[in-house]
Amino acid sequence: MFAGPATHTAVDPSQLPFVGAGRQKLWGRFPTCGRFSIGLGAYAPKFRIPQWFEEARRRLKTCPTKKAERTQMGKQSGIGLPTGAAFACRRCPRANPSPKPSPALPIGVHRPPEFTNSLCYTGISSPEVKTNRMKFGVIVFPGSNCDHDAFYAVAHNLNQPAEFIWHDSTSLNHVDAIILPGGFAHGDYLRCGAIAKFSPVMQAVRNFAASGGPVLGICNGFQILVEAGLLPGALIRNRGLKFICRDVHLQAATRNSIFTSAIEPGQVLRVPIAHGEGCYYADERTLDQLQAEDRVAFRYLDNPNGSLRDIAGVLNEQRNVMGLMPHPERASDPLMGSSDGLAIFQSILQHSPISA
Repeated sequence: MFAGPATHTAVDPSQLPFVGAGRQKLWGRFPTCGRFSIGLGAYAPKFRIPQWFEEARRRLKTCPTKKAERTQMGKQSGIGLPTGAAFACRRCPRANPSPKPSPALPIGVHRPPEFTNSLCYTGISSPEVKTNRMKFGVIVFPGSNCDHDAFYAVAHNLNQPAEFIWHDSTSLNHVDAIILPGGFAHGDYLRCGAIAKFSPVMQAVRNFAASGGPVLGICNGFQILVEAGLLPGALIRNRGLKFICRDVHLQAATRNSIFTSAIEPGQVLRVPIAHGEGCYYADERTLDQLQAEDRVAFRYLDNPNGSLRDIAGVLNEQRNVMGLMPHPERASDPLMGSSDGLAIFQSILQHSPISA
């Protein structure tokens, strides 16, 4: 153990009075929570506990299932918790009366600091919303790196309920819309999205799309949707064979879709791109079909990657699945220099939810 400043005391778990393997078993097995992991109320006289920690512990005392959770988790671990130790469940226990511990969050999913006061690390969800709103599910693959950007755009900028869905899930947990975020799913091995299309969650996404639910694939999510056969064409290496990261200008090629209905005719959107394989390619027959069926969702005004016919985004035949290479979630807050991307998410909100 080492002592830091008076207001930020650090406690080394290895110095706590647990014995041998039991001590390691406790700290290695119990999941953590968005507010804190274990409240060491019994050791407050020995350590200088910061004020925010005491406040979090005080709030947990009002949790009606704290004792049940503590007892259950203690039985699973084989040892009991010290006096004053407590855990917070994934959501408010009053809304979820079944007192069972949430599974640990998979490796690769991280909680940004700004979510500390509203989210739980063991199954991240936005705060509960009492009004009837649209619930978004953000699919997280190993290697996704824009999942929190997408989450923030809908949960904070639009004030809609949202939650992360790990790629090995077989259920979408009754969401009303799905976002496949950008990143490098499975390291982009073989081809971008070629491995991610086999993830168990993709069958649930296919079923959701078949039922009419809105599915938005952004950048790597677009690549995954193409590999999964939900959208036509392919995304290949950029013209010039270099990774491109800059703002581009887009224009909606149609307003007849779930994703573009809130965009004004002729409106130009300034949205960033960040990709190495973003050049949209399809044979002439497919391109003509997309054009004839009004399924080109967005076009570049300053084509950065060589995409055929300046295509930046396309729709499926039912018009409820869209792939888009630029990142609207990164242009959803004025602090980021542009909020033009919000128009796409606002368009989705205009349509009736289809839960799955």
